[in-house]
Amino acid sequence: MEKIAGYTLVEDMTLTVPGPIVDEDRWVRRTWKERLFSRPWKPLISKKQITVKVQTYLPDPQHYFIHKNKEIVGHPQTLQKLKQTTEEQEKLSSLNNYYTQRFSM
Repeated sequence: MEKIAGYTLVEDMTLTVPGPIVDEDRWVRRTWKERLFSRPWKPLISKKQITVKVQTYLPDPQHYFIHKNKEIVGHPQTLQKLKQTTEEQEKLSSLNNYYTQRFSM
């Protein structure tokens, strides 16, 4: 388990938010009734293509603190961004400390 500032990072794939609704093409089997009694008469074609509206889901951009257990719960992509920003801030703070110590004389 990874830790940031004493908090344990817990990844949860189910933390998502609804995204845009998109149209998706799918192939479905035609019924025998449709194959025999449709016009134009084409009983050998067993599948047809239909368009279905599908709800997409995106990673939740928020992370949640559980102070009792000292945990940060979030979607893996959100926690990855959190790790990157904390690493960048640590680098900047270490550089800042280095230059303040060196030039404060």
